[in-house]
Amino acid sequence: MGKWNAPLRALVFVVVAALICVVLLIRRGFRATSEPSTLERTAARSVRNLAIPIQARSEKNPLKASTENLHAGRELFLAKCANCHGD
Repeated sequence: MGKWNAPLRALVFVVVAALICVVLLIRRGFRATSEPSTLERTAARSVRNLAIPIQARSEKNPLKASTENLHAGRELFLAKCANCHGD
């Protein structure tokens, strides 16, 4: 049983850590409108940046930041995206 002692302890540690995370997530809630923690924000930005192809990173927005374009973009976001992502 000695050779299984360390892996068993590691498994128990991982399970306990996962349970703590689940309890905190359930207690805090999971909404797009709540302010994310620093860890959550950092992890999300890292994953987002890894998901963007290298060629797309250097592309610029073809639309100018005019009042009309910003208003149209906001209206489009509110109509199509705000249900999931929040205002």
